[in-house]
Amino acid sequence: ISSWDIATGKRLRTQKTKEDGLLSRALSPDGKRVAISTPISCEIREGVTFKLLSTLKFPNGAVSVAFSKDGSKLFAASPD
Repeated sequence: ISSWDIATGKRLRTQKTKEDGLLSRALSPDGKRVAISTPISCEIREGVTFKLLSTLKFPNGAVSVAFSKDGSKLFAASPD
């Protein structure tokens, strides 16, 4: 996953997930966290530095993730 400077078009940072494959991603409303779903987990990362904050395990993957409007909850959809 990469972050970009919109004004200049330059890539600021790229971070690979701990698992192979990216299924979905969501940015919290305040921009402080990003959720990244992979085939077996959902990683919660700091929005600017991409520092890993937490990993949630999903045996069948989290195919979609979204933050609540106030950013206090994360919703993840999985096949099971």
